[in-house]
Amino acid sequence: MRTGRLEPGNDFPPKEAAGVEDVLRGNYELAISNFKGVEAESPGRYSTAANLGTAYELQGNLDEALKWITEGIRRNPESHEGTEWLHVEIIKTRMNLKKDPAYLLQHRVIDLPEDVSRKSEIWIGGNKYTAAQVEKALLYQLEERMVFVKPQDPVVADLLFTFGVLDGRTSVVESGLKLFQMAADYGFQDSALLARKINQFEWLIRFRMIWQFVGIPAVILLFLRFAYRKKWFFLTRKAYQEHLLKKSRSHC
Repeated sequence: MRTGRLEPGNDFPPKEAAGVEDVLRGNYELAISNFKGVEAESPGRYSTAANLGTAYELQGNLDEALKWITEGIRRNPESHEGTEWLHVEIIKTRMNLKKDPAYLLQHRVIDLPEDVSRKSEIWIGGNKYTAAQVEKALLYQLEERMVFVKPQDPVVADLLFTFGVLDGRTSVVESGLKLFQMAADYGFQDSALLARKINQFEWLIRFRMIWQFVGIPAVILLFLRFAYRKKWFFLTRKAYQEHLLKKSRSHC
């Protein structure tokens, strides 16, 4: 939803601004009427197509939503910082949920590789994205969507879960856990999968703590022992002088 993001070089029509306010109030029919009026008066505006698509999506008319979001991308491929491809996947997922309410028990809006990392290439809708591009899209789309989509919503929950997996594996584990909690609040459908991922991330945090307090000191001690045997350092000045004396004798 383009809440206040004006197109460069264009005024935001009052009727379209009113439509945005109507969407935020939940008056979708009135919003759609306003957006259609703007489209009739000034056809071809990107923002009108994007806002119509969002209003139709929230109303539940997913065919029209997909039509207008796709049209918005055609009009401006770089819209929403180039993340509207994810909006298309969101609408397609809502369509699948209409056909099968258990759809998100077996599928994700975005299917991540099993061992996702910063170098992963992720295929979505026939296009290839980097992990960084997917993270950017998730952040952007969730920030906008969570303004007007409140718990519980299974699609937002699924996006939060995927964002948690990606962020926890490529950035900060603790951040991933917070996103998992948000996913639970939004009603993530596969509670068993969510519990496994939470346990996995909590184990990673415990392992990191054990490594910091036990593993790293142990490695340092092993290195110091090795270095001492190699005569790379000495515990006393006397030991060092004796080493030099032996060394000089061996060259005589």
